[in-house]
Amino acid sequence: MKIIAAWNLHNGVSLGMLEQLMGSATVFGTVMTQVQLGTNWLGLGLIAIWILSPIGSQSAARVLDTVLANIITSNVTVPYFDTRQASIFTTSDYPEAFQTPVDALYVASVVSSESTKNASMDLWGNLKIPAYKQLLANLPVASSGWVSVPSRDVPYSSLIGIPTINMSTTGNTTFAVESTYLDLDCYNVSRSTVPVPVEGPVNKTFWSPNLPNSFSVALDGFVLEDDNSTTYGPWNGSVANIPSDTDVSGFGHTLLFQSRIYQDNLGNEDNTTTVAFCTLTQQYIESVVVCSGIFCRVTYVRQSLRPHAPSNITTLSFPWLFDQFSLWFPFATTGQGTAPSINSTATECYIADPASPFCPAAANSGGFGAVDLSTVPKDVFELRLGQLLNTYYQATLEPFSIGGSFVTTPANSLTSSGTLSHLQEQYVVHWLYLGIFVFCSIVLLVAAVVGAWFDFQTPGPDLLGYCSSLARDSGFVRTPGGGSVLNGVERARLLRNLRVRLGDVGGGNDDEVGRIAFADEGRARVVRLKAFYK
Repeated sequence: MKIIAAWNLHNGVSLGMLEQLMGSATVFGTVMTQVQLGTNWLGLGLIAIWILSPIGSQSAARVLDTVLANIITSNVTVPYFDTRQASIFTTSDYPEAFQTPVDALYVASVVSSESTKNASMDLWGNLKIPAYKQLLANLPVASSGWVSVPSRDVPYSSLIGIPTINMSTTGNTTFAVESTYLDLDCYNVSRSTVPVPVEGPVNKTFWSPNLPNSFSVALDGFVLEDDNSTTYGPWNGSVANIPSDTDVSGFGHTLLFQSRIYQDNLGNEDNTTTVAFCTLTQQYIESVVVCSGIFCRVTYVRQSLRPHAPSNITTLSFPWLFDQFSLWFPFATTGQGTAPSINSTATECYIADPASPFCPAAANSGGFGAVDLSTVPKDVFELRLGQLLNTYYQATLEPFSIGGSFVTTPANSLTSSGTLSHLQEQYVVHWLYLGIFVFCSIVLLVAAVVGAWFDFQTPGPDLLGYCSSLARDSGFVRTPGGGSVLNGVERARLLRNLRVRLGDVGGGNDDEVGRIAFADEGRARVVRLKAFYK
């Protein structure tokens, strides 16, 4: 307005330009005026200036932001479970006293949801170790020997993980763990009408104290406790106590797994058996673990570089331990002493299909049904059977505490040195938004300064934009003294109490053609609907 008033001192101004300026008091008004009067360079310039205001205000809100940065790192010591330790079946004089908690841990793991079975942690928040051999089948090995573990579809060696103790509940913790587990390579899986007989541990024949009522496991090689019977000595059931340079030439290490396949629903003994011969070894693995709070997963694995017992000697190679293990393991999901059944156990059903550990019911059997494990592919069979062997064995290490209720750090634990990092919020400047904000501020500031300068340079009255200016030349409004030299605000102050109306100032008869004008309230009637005006 100021610019137009100053310009009008020397030059005229088009009515269209004046209407554009008068109608540009708001953003919406500016746009609508251009639509109604037609677009020109003045209109586009007004829209551009108006747009700078919201753009500048929005950019100001985005100049500063916070990001997680400024990593604070500290060294930590993480105790974790030693999976090389002797089973409680070996160290206790009454291993049958631990059957209930061991079976509970095992069954809970086997019948857990698919998401839990495939997760990086077990039901109790313990860390699962991937199956190294199965990872090698699909993933490359780095020159350092490390294999990167994907975040999904990871084959795990056990359904029960390794407890980590006193973990920080905040921040990111990175450390490495050493662990061991049983690994199978099944070279003969077939059906047989006659179960393979099992004898005793002497002379490396297959031995198992449990008859294959449902299924059974047997071994052909043991570290005997009698020094006169073998070159190997007694090591109290723990592979951690066996020297790494032990001579194992000719040492048997084959697992025999047998599963009955019942042929009728009456429990008759006319049946066939799935027989599997598997090379049994002990895998020693080093794993890199990354934890976000208490959620952990293994990110890299490789074979352990530390000294350890030969892989031929496994945690099941101790006669007293295997005697108890093979006795209780087949009954873990049915109860010890259960009579032979036409139904497969949950263990056998898991090998057939982990998503259905109770098996679909056989027709008219009223039970869990029976499975034929000889039809399971070799690589799948050995992975699932290995998972169950490791699950049951790890449940026998600390059955009362493996659920996470450690009162103190167990004596049979290892420690790992790791790092704990915390991220702090830090302010950052977005220079693009800062530049936009500065540009918009400068343009609007210049516009304000130019308007103020023209205000002082304009000697004429400021009329545009004031409703009181409508009363100046109206013959129906009592105008104050001063006439045309009064500016808009001065006239508005003098007439502030005057009541006006935009109404009919024509004749008094309803049949006459009326006239609409800006007038005193008392001199104008309300405009009539369907009346004629000029």
